[in-house]
Amino acid sequence: MNLPTLLSFNELAWVAVSAMALFCGYLLSENSDDSTDQLRQQLAVGSSELAAQRASHQELSNRLAQALAELAVAGRRLAEAEQKMAELKSVLAQAQDEVLSPTGRLARTQEEAAKLKNRLAAAESQLASASDLNKRLQAQLQQATERSEAQKRELAEVQRELLEAQNQLAAARARLAERPNEGNVRKELLGLRGAMSNVVILLDRSASMADGRRWEDSLRVIETWLTYLPIENCALITFSSECETFPADGRFLAVGGTNEAARETRSHLLRQVRARPPVGNTAMVEALQKAYDYRGVDTIILFTDGEPLDLRKALKQKRGATPASNDMQLSASERKRIAKTQIKEALALSRRHPDIPINVVALADYFTDWKSEFLLGLARNTGGAFLGR
Repeated sequence: MNLPTLLSFNELAWVAVSAMALFCGYLLSENSDDSTDQLRQQLAVGSSELAAQRASHQELSNRLAQALAELAVAGRRLAEAEQKMAELKSVLAQAQDEVLSPTGRLARTQEEAAKLKNRLAAAESQLASASDLNKRLQAQLQQATERSEAQKRELAEVQRELLEAQNQLAAARARLAERPNEGNVRKELLGLRGAMSNVVILLDRSASMADGRRWEDSLRVIETWLTYLPIENCALITFSSECETFPADGRFLAVGGTNEAARETRSHLLRQVRARPPVGNTAMVEALQKAYDYRGVDTIILFTDGEPLDLRKALKQKRGATPASNDMQLSASERKRIAKTQIKEALALSRRHPDIPINVVALADYFTDWKSEFLLGLARNTGGAFLGR
């Protein structure tokens, strides 16, 4: 029972005693005065006892409150003691672990030491094997070194021989460089002039070339020269009453070399020319001008059996007077005059290009009349060669 409950009980007891005293007073008022005095005395004694009892209860309440306060302090101290006890238990457990751990560490250390011993034994075994292997390798190294020295000596000897061979090869190449190639040898034997990198061949296709074998011989020589002379690029112009260029677009064809493409190019070029037999007059001046029109031309080779004779202008003038349509209307003197005029034009044209040699291949009766002087003049004006067949 707590303190407030005790106080309430005392108050109730006091109320009860007071009620009893009032009740007794009421009874006394009904009885005699003696009884009243006696009751009053008893009431006074009861009040005194009640007061003493109240004082005792108050002291008891105070003691109880003090006891409760001391009990609360004791509870706090007990909690603190329990906390300290828990801490001590933790410290004790840690201490026990620390006491036990050296033993565990010692056991693990012993186990690791045993493993290390085993590893050491294995390493010693491997070391012994490695020592044997090292001895064998050293022996092999010594042998390899000896072989290497021998190979070095052999290599030095081979290098010396190689250097000597290289020097001999360089000397041979130098000697070969000093010698002309076969194409140039053939060119020099024929007496032809010019670089022959870009060659224009002029082929007379006038009616007189059909006499004998002039036309076929010219085609055979051209085929041979295209095959064996150092001609790299070539264009071919045929001239009669008209001029035709092969190829027709005015470019050079790559004919040099022994490969299949070059052989096919040469064959195709000659097949085109053979398909046009000789006919008509000799438009040589026009053909020569077309040759000079090729960009980069460095050599001209002319195959012809006579002088230039392009009658187209003369026939046009003649037709203006008569309706005749062939050159038979021209007299021998007129034809000779036309030829001399065109010879002068051809020689003048050659003099304007002295750096491009004209190699003249004269066919048949080139010594008659003035033909030889004309053809020799073309070669002389340009530093070319004159070959009579």
